[in-house]
Amino acid sequence: MLMGTAVYLRLWTIDYTVSSADTELLSLILQIGEAMDESAEWRLKYDKQVKESFEKQIKDPANINQKIVMLQKENKALLERIKVLNQQLEAQKMKCS
Repeated sequence: MLMGTAVYLRLWTIDYTVSSADTELLSLILQIGEAMDESAEWRLKYDKQVKESFEKQIKDPANINQKIVMLQKENKALLERIKVLNQQLEAQKMKCS
């Protein structure tokens, strides 16, 4: 918002003898400045939320250990599934030969 306000004040101090095309250009510049400020504010909010979420996860080692156990179980299940699929593939290759 500070940038948008600065741009607005700068535009306000410019001599009023500018043409209508220049006025439209200056208005566009002001809108762009305000959009940049709003975008920066949203980015800051997002960054704060991500940081808080990350810090919360780090502070809870039990939660991390649970996730590790869950991922290890999932990994074992996927390895078994790969083994079954490889067996099926070999069986299909034998049929084709």
